[in-house]
Amino acid sequence: EIVPLIIATGLAEGAGAYLALGESSTIWLAAALSAGLAREGAWRAYRRGLLDSKAPTGTLECFNSPTANALRAAQLAGLILILAALAVPMPLAALGGVLAAVSGWGIKAILVTRAAFTRGPLITRTPVRGRGISRTVDVRDC
Repeated sequence: EIVPLIIATGLAEGAGAYLALGESSTIWLAAALSAGLAREGAWRAYRRGLLDSKAPTGTLECFNSPTANALRAAQLAGLILILAALAVPMPLAALGGVLAAVSGWGIKAILVTRAAFTRGPLITRTPVRGRGISRTVDVRDC
């Protein structure tokens, strides 16, 4: 379920970066808005998948951290600015594009650096080579 999120985030970042560079035609505003809404849908599906698969507590807590919440707020603010730029041609498009790109980079950074938790050891006894003695692995050892 992460692949649609990564693809939608990449599209939203690219469209946002293009708006940030000064392109604010109606076609690009609509494309950026569509990509941002697709990212929202993919984000919701990803979060639902994490909950359904009983993801580690640390992963779920990571997505509720102040940093993640700030990125979500930036993502939503970017969508609102891009939508407003469709009605009122102002530099709102560039600011919305910057927010869309930066929030996407931040979400992917959190996914890679902080949200990857393991569920613990899968081998409950250490392997033995030679004449050693196998021992039980305690979860606190990992």
